[in-house]
Amino acid sequence: MSLNDFFKKVESSDEFKSFKKQNPSAYFCAGFFVYDFDDKSFKKQLDYWDGEGVTTFIIDDKIIPQKEETFKKEKLEEIKKQDIKVDIDDAIKFAEKELKKAKQTPSKIIVILQTLKNEVIWNLTCISGFSLLRIHLNMNKKVLLNEKSSIIDMMRIEKGNKGKDNLDKSNKGKVTSQETEGSSKDAGMLREPAGGSSADYVG
Repeated sequence: MSLNDFFKKVESSDEFKSFKKQNPSAYFCAGFFVYDFDDKSFKKQLDYWDGEGVTTFIIDDKIIPQKEETFKKEKLEEIKKQDIKVDIDDAIKFAEKELKKAKQTPSKIIVILQTLKNEVIWNLTCISGFSLLRIHLNMNKKVLLNEKSSIIDMMRIEKGNKGKDNLDKSNKGKVTSQETEGSSKDAGMLREPAGGSSADYVG
C-alpha cells in the first residue's frame, strides 16, 4: 500500500483530468484514510484545493469526485509530493507499534495527511473499543503528539459544549459590551471518507 499508487490512480483518471482542465491551478492539500481491522476494509480519498474550496476524489473501483463544503473557509496549504517522506504504510505500522506498547488491539485507524503549523504530518486516531490513541507524526518520524483518551470523554465534552451553547442562546441580549467574551474549543468528531473533506477534521 503506497501513497504514490493512490496518486497515480487518481491523477491518471478521466475524472481528475477533467477537474484539472477546469481548475489548472488546483493542488493536493490533504489525504484521508480509514483502515478497518474488523472487516479488513480500507477507505481512501485525496483532497485538492481548487481556489474556492476542496474537491475530494474517493478511491474505489472507480474514482469518484465530490465538491465539498468545508467549515474552514481559509485557503489550505499545498502538500508537495516530495515533502511526503513517510509513506502511509509506515505511518500505520508506527501506530500499531504504539498500540502494542499500550496493549491495545485496534478496531480502526483513521489516518489524515495534513499540514499543521506549516509542517506536513500524519495525524492518526486509533480506536480500540472505547479507547482512543491520537498520534501526530512528522516527516522525520518525530512524534509531535501521543495522547490517550476515550470516546466517552469526547461525548462528555460534546454534551458540555452543547449545554453551554444553549445557555448562551438563553442569555442572548443580556450580555453587555463590558463583559469578557468566552470561547470554548469544539470537540473534533470522528468521521469517515465521503461526506466531508479532511479540512473539516479537527486533529
